[in-house]
Amino acid sequence: VLPRHMVTFAAPEEDSVVEALSEAVELVGSRERHPELAPGYFHRQVKRMYSWHNVAERTERVYVKIADACEPPLIERLRRYYGCGLVAGKLFCLVAAVDFLIGVVLAWLWPAERIEAARGFDYARYRREISGGGQEQQAH
Repeated sequence: VLPRHMVTFAAPEEDSVVEALSEAVELVGSRERHPELAPGYFHRQVKRMYSWHNVAERTERVYVKIADACEPPLIERLRRYYGCGLVAGKLFCLVAAVDFLIGVVLAWLWPAERIEAARGFDYARYRREISGGGQEQQAH
């Protein structure tokens, strides 16, 4: 997301994180000799690279992709959680199982057929409104 000169990467290991943080602290300490590391300079670069409209559209694409993704079955999720560590994996499985049971109880208490569905969202109208196309209608 950011150019290489703006980030310091580290492997997800303690030594690597400490080394990367040490390098970053050294860089911050040497800003007098390196004006390209000044916060204002970084801000201007990022400001030229991104716009809120662009960020919002990219975020929306991520949410749409997530919403369209199939949720794996419970047993597959438990298998994945179990592999997350000796203690944490078992704890994650417990939380997932309890969450699943709560969902089953809630579905029994309030079946989906009894829940009013939300109205459809007019995406084309929304796009016209945010692009300024709806201003003439509001003036009348």
